Order: sequence, then structure tokens, then C-alpha cells
Amino acid sequence: MNNIPLEFKPYFWDTQFEVLDIRANMSYIIVRLYNEGDFQQIEWLEKTYSVDDIKSVARTARGFIPIVANYLRLKYKLNKEDMAYYRNIHSMNYVYEG
Repeated sequence: MNNIPLEFKPYFWDTQFEVLDIRANMSYIIVRLYNEGDFQQIEWLEKTYSVDDIKSVARTARGFIPIVANYLRLKYKLNKEDMAYYRNIHSMNYVYEG
């Protein structure tokens, strides 16, 4: 059993919901629910995962949408340079000199 509430299944439309594991798929679940969920899903995330778990994913995951990356940065007092999302965006900002 994955222990993710069944009513969250629509947020994982592209995944075999029944095989999701809250530990093994932690990063995927946190990114998906912060990006797609509402207060109910965020509340569940923050009860299910420790602050350290969420901060770790916030530092390493590149798949957040901009508003969520900024929210997590501010909420957990993270530096942009410590977050993969911002490092990824920065590495894509280049000037084409063709």
C-alpha cells in the first residue's frame, strides 16, 4: 500500500498510482503535489514528510514550477544557489551569438 490518499490519484494521472511508494518516490510525489495540488495536498505533504525531507527535495529537484520554487525558497529560507531549480534556470540563460 502506498499510503497516499486515494482522492489524490488524479494528480498522478500519468503514473501507476497503486505502486507509488511514499519513501522510494518521495521526490516525485513532493514535486507533483506542490505543483498541482492545493492546500489539502500541501497539508498532507507537510504531515507526511519531515521538514528535512521537503528541504532536501527543494534543493535537488528541478521540476518545480516557478511560483512553487520561490515559495519553498522563502518558506525554508533556502538560497537560490543551493536549489537545483535555480541552477538549472541559470544554466539555460545564455546568449546566442550565431
